[in-house]
Amino acid sequence: ANEIDGAGHRHRDLERPEPALGDPSCPGPIDPKAFFSHGLTSIPRGDGAILYVAGHRSSAGEGREAVEVFQLRGRGKDARVSWKACIPADGGIQANDVAVAPDTEVIVSNYQPSGSP
Repeated sequence: ANEIDGAGHRHRDLERPEPALGDPSCPGPIDPKAFFSHGLTSIPRGDGAILYVAGHRSSAGEGREAVEVFQLRGRGKDARVSWKACIPADGGIQANDVAVAPDTEVIVSNYQPSGSP
């Protein structure tokens, strides 16, 4: 997995993905060039946080409909974000907002159900 710092530089992350944070059917990290984010939330973890970010496909079909899970460590220019897992959206769901319940269940709103005008 790659890690991006506060200045936008890429670093090799020494930590591995954590599939338990997402869905076992997740095919792996998203290409940053095909990541179109929307709503997000975070929960504290150690000296950082776990970020849950709703991601969409582009109008050209790039990317995927999923909640991407990242680990955030550090602050300011020392901040690092590492991709950890994903939760692919079912069928025509387009996640808009995302929340995490106290039991870590991930909840999303469906922005534009398939077949809607």
